[in-house]
Amino acid sequence: MNITLRQMEYIVAVAEHRHFGRAAESCHVSQPALSRQVKRAEEVFETPFFERTSQGTVLTPAGKEFVEGARAILSRTSQLLARIESIGGELGGPMELGVIPTVAPYFLPGVLGKLHQQHRELRLTIVEDETSRLIDQLEGATLDVALMATPVDTAQMHVMPLAQDPFVAVFHTDHPLAIEDSVIAQELSNHPLLLLEEGHCFRDHALEFCTAAGAIDEADTRSASLSTLLGLVELGRGVTILPTLAVARELPGRPQLVARPLDDTAHCRTLSLVWRSTSPRDELFSELGQIFAAHTETINRELDDLGYDSLPRLTQLLN
Repeated sequence: MNITLRQMEYIVAVAEHRHFGRAAESCHVSQPALSRQVKRAEEVFETPFFERTSQGTVLTPAGKEFVEGARAILSRTSQLLARIESIGGELGGPMELGVIPTVAPYFLPGVLGKLHQQHRELRLTIVEDETSRLIDQLEGATLDVALMATPVDTAQMHVMPLAQDPFVAVFHTDHPLAIEDSVIAQELSNHPLLLLEEGHCFRDHALEFCTAAGAIDEADTRSASLSTLLGLVELGRGVTILPTLAVARELPGRPQLVARPLDDTAHCRTLSLVWRSTSPRDELFSELGQIFAAHTETINRELDDLGYDSLPRLTQLLN
């Protein structure tokens, strides 16, 4: 039983216009060609779909049933074609975006609104998870693209660096280093260091820096969020390292905390967009990366507005 979409289109057109000639005109085809296609469909089902009366062409019971189903199929087909076109052309269609927890709450709120305004056809699903699991999901094709901190093990992946995100040290206002304008890394030695729990890439980045500086990892303290670590600093439990990205959202409203820049700009992480090198949506992800990179300037302006003039800024890596 072979019924084509074209035959469905012609039969629906005849049902709407109640006239073969006007239906052919609306479909931009000759009346004989349209009539042949309708007849072939009727032959498949061995029953007529139309009855010609003095009032015009009307549907038979079988025709009514067919047209109802055909309209639904044509509508779904049109939607499908639009979705595929949006995926393959401009930034649009469904997209699964993975984001690590030390980036998602500080970066996404400000950029998603702009993204929606510029690309209303984009249907974005956000998956927040740790780096290793995001990589697994990318490799398994359950994620399309991920925003994370690099370097990480990204074999078979395309990595698009967006911006450098410098680290700052955060102290209680009573801490002896709080009075300094900036902090030399080695000055953190012998001070208890509060870090995220295992699995967070920011813990690894901070631990690498602090080990080189001789700081002590406070082994009894583990947290799943930067906000919790800052709460512990407020209680005088130690010091912590914060990415500049998080400063504008975490420090306002915490008068007992101060952030100080580190003396070496090498203490930073790189925010990157990562996707499979085999993905056919390479150009679309590159466009998304450009939008994300440009958003770092908005974050820098937020720091300026809040008066954090002494702290470093995110450095955009794309032109």
